Amino acid sequence: MDVWRVSAEGNRTVLPSLTYYNNVIENCAVGSIEVDLEALDRTANQLAYGEYGAVIRAYISCTIESADGQTHFNLTTTYDYVTKAASLSGLYHFLASNFLDRDKEKRSSLYWGESLMSMYWAYTTKLMQNIRQNATANDEAGIRKGTISFTPNNGSTSDITSPDYFKVDYRFVIDVGLGSFGILWPGLYNWTTSVAYLDSIHAKPNIWIQADSLAKSAYSTILTDLGQTSYQPNILTNGDTLQYFTSNFSVAMQNYANAQPGPVTQDFKTLKATTGPLGATPSVISTNYICQIPKLKSAGNIFVSVLVADLVFLQALWKIFTLITDWLLFRKHPDRNQCQGCANHTSESRAESLPENGTMDYEHIELSTLDGPKRRSSYHSRQTSSQQLLLT
Repeated sequence: MDVWRVSAEGNRTVLPSLTYYNNVIENCAVGSIEVDLEALDRTANQLAYGEYGAVIRAYISCTIESADGQTHFNLTTTYDYVTKAASLSGLYHFLASNFLDRDKEKRSSLYWGESLMSMYWAYTTKLMQNIRQNATANDEAGIRKGTISFTPNNGSTSDITSPDYFKVDYRFVIDVGLGSFGILWPGLYNWTTSVAYLDSIHAKPNIWIQADSLAKSAYSTILTDLGQTSYQPNILTNGDTLQYFTSNFSVAMQNYANAQPGPVTQDFKTLKATTGPLGATPSVISTNYICQIPKLKSAGNIFVSVLVADLVFLQALWKIFTLITDWLLFRKHPDRNQCQGCANHTSESRAESLPENGTMDYEHIELSTLDGPKRRSSYHSRQTSSQQLLLT
């Protein structure tokens, strides 16, 4: 998650965390939605539900208003109807994955949103499986994986049922064999980014309408979950639009592998009376491990915390002061590290070793050898004149 603020001068300041207190999420915009399709790279359990799988990833930007001003933040969310943790016991049944709860009366729009996403997930992946099987039967190279990126085509149309609401970019990898791969990309079709045109020429892989519906289902479900319904088109807040995207549920129910979609498998008009009204309510971030609620400590805790911090700081300063003082003193007076008695004894010894006339008198210097007894030799030297030296 990226968090930042923009000052009145236009300067952007990045924040380390998002601090809030039940602030309503506002101004959310879905920047892009990616549909990642892959086959053999999935787990064996996932392959049991279908040869192909799809992971939907969406990138969203929102704001919240607080006492400190407007804070911007980015969100990323993913959806995979058949996750890696899917059990084989769920084959041919509605998996009910990736949604925390469902309430068809109080949260009818999200109830339909989950149905749209699981339905078009199953429909799109089954078409990819059919394309792969046809390629194998005709001895053609099959598509191993691919990704389609959908971004709002701003200014083109505000009608979400239009195939031109999103512009697309895509890459598909064709497994040619013997370690070689081919690529499907817009450059093969004159850089066309229109879903309607790609569908009209049956560009490989011809899943454009189904993948576009899957992206729009995710787009509307995200906006509904975040409480954003005021200024953006949304499938789940308009009955006519919802009927348009659910009218082919009967066809989709004939085109899924072993992952049965749900919870709704019929069109909106048929089941309208059994579900609650469409709509969305304002949303707030309420997850405990993300929430940061500022709380002022009691006066006693603040006093103890400040006192302990000050004492530790003063102790550190005193230690630094004593170390510097000792270093400067010993640098100028190296003998200052001796006790007073030792210093006096050293001074007296030096004074006694010097005669009154200031000359040195060496007596009884004892010499020893390694292999003989100790022998004593005496040297006596007195300064009598500059021309006489007496050695005994």
